[in-house]
Amino acid sequence: MSNKINTVDTSFFVQRAKNVNRKEVYHFDEEKGHSITYFPIFSKSKKDKLIIELIETIQYCKDNNIDYLKDDADMEQYLGYLIIKYFTSLYDTLSKWSVEDNIAYLKGLYDSGDFELFFDDIFTFEEVTKVFDQLRKTNEIANVYKKELDKQKQLIESNVKNDKLKEKALNQLSN
Repeated sequence: MSNKINTVDTSFFVQRAKNVNRKEVYHFDEEKGHSITYFPIFSKSKKDKLIIELIETIQYCKDNNIDYLKDDADMEQYLGYLIIKYFTSLYDTLSKWSVEDNIAYLKGLYDSGDFELFFDDIFTFEEVTKVFDQLRKTNEIANVYKKELDKQKQLIESNVKNDKLKEKALNQLSN
């Protein structure tokens, strides 16, 4: 048995990148021509943008007293909605809508049963899990950063006696 090592070249990675950007078609009703294009493999850059949008939407809801995204169940549901948004041909339309319109559309998808269809028939469990894992890792990093920032603030509070210097140091930490 040969233990030959096949060294890859740039074409190997070019092909992998092409696979990430490959679209497929899901037919809701072939006779009527109702279909949607989607990405069976989720690109890292789109997952990054999706998580940023989730964070921004949570903040928007807080700032505007929108009674949504206040608990884990809402966040998981909205994360699922963002997966639909970012990894289907619906992105071009949904990306132009307001937060309120996106929330209303999500609720319509959910009530009609179409929301689950995306996760039961269109997307793979593995790709969806990668998004949730990336969000979990992002949260872990953010928590570590927050703890470190809190420690630094506490050190400034307890060690800097001059109020102007203390305020300036705390402001720099916040920026």
